[in-house]
Amino acid sequence: MNYVLANGLIVITFVCLSLAVIAWLHKKAPGAKALSAIMVSLAIWSFMYAMRWLTEDPDTIRLWLNLAFFGILLAPPSMLIFASQFSNSKFTLSPRVLLLFAIEPALSLIFIWTDAGNGFFYGSGYDPNSLLSGGTWFWVNVLYSFILMVFSVIILARYTRSVTNLIRKQTIMILTGYLIPIITCAVEVLLTNDATEFDITPFTFLGSGILVIFSFIRYQLFDITSIGYARLVEISQDALVVLGPDLRIIDMNPAGENLLTPFGAAIGKNAVEVFANWPSILTSLDGAQEAIAFIKINGSVRRDFDLSIIPQTNRNSTIGVWFLLFHDITYLKQTEYALTASENKIRSLFDAITDNVLVLDRDGRYLEIAPTNQGAEIRDPLHLIGKTVHDVFA
Repeated sequence: MNYVLANGLIVITFVCLSLAVIAWLHKKAPGAKALSAIMVSLAIWSFMYAMRWLTEDPDTIRLWLNLAFFGILLAPPSMLIFASQFSNSKFTLSPRVLLLFAIEPALSLIFIWTDAGNGFFYGSGYDPNSLLSGGTWFWVNVLYSFILMVFSVIILARYTRSVTNLIRKQTIMILTGYLIPIITCAVEVLLTNDATEFDITPFTFLGSGILVIFSFIRYQLFDITSIGYARLVEISQDALVVLGPDLRIIDMNPAGENLLTPFGAAIGKNAVEVFANWPSILTSLDGAQEAIAFIKINGSVRRDFDLSIIPQTNRNSTIGVWFLLFHDITYLKQTEYALTASENKIRSLFDAITDNVLVLDRDGRYLEIAPTNQGAEIRDPLHLIGKTVHDVFA
């Protein structure tokens, strides 16, 4: 028996269960339910393994180790599901795919609980002190679990490279939490020896749990607004720039990078330098309130933008970040210029002629009468509007 180890594992159990509750309270957020399942599986693993160290009876030890595998087998599929849902991966987990994932864990449970008769899972080298050694099917399960976990890491790593700076910090925190127990478990499996008295893998869950808690507090990991922000800004055609309270650029979406990189914009650069050619932007930032500005950006072609400047305040009412949203209105401006030119042309034409101008629709109905020559009016214009040529001359 080892009371110190058992107490430590019980503490880890409560940490994991606390995280499971927190994740479940945010169950509407992408991946929240899967993270809750991960935490529950780790809690089962830790608790059952703790109970193993509170007894010396061989049959009872085997019972607790068998129960621990309920958590061990649940963790890898849950990790993959979470990675897929959180990253909005193209790899979809349909009911059929989930059923395929369940085949290996189901077979493992069968072999675990019948091992006393066939030795197919624990094998001849059954070690009551360790969960990381066994027979033929044990190594099949190890391979299967590591394939799922590595695939999960790849999904998160690829997602980290594709998101903006703010969301990248969240994802890196999750990725780090994944890697800590995976690397520890891999090292133990590959380097296990007879001198090993117990597994330290469950203790790495504590570090991962603290990391996730920090993510909740610092980066609002399961704030639906943050997830929605990530989805929105990535596909938005409008340029978005995020400034910190010191007016340094802390994030830009792809459209923002394409628009402003030629003018020296980059993560960490001061907005005063980047927007020096647009005083109206700097004036609005000094105002510490929402503002709208119209600016022109001269690149290979001149473009017009409707700029919304939105401050986001913290709980202490100080500005935490600034959002600068550049909406391209070049086409609208060009249309406005064309309409103005057309209107001026028509006005000039009206001023140059002396006859009455009658505007009709395709049905021959009078829409407008322009009496350019007041002395040459055919009839009161108000009596013609809405009537057809046939009505007037019948």
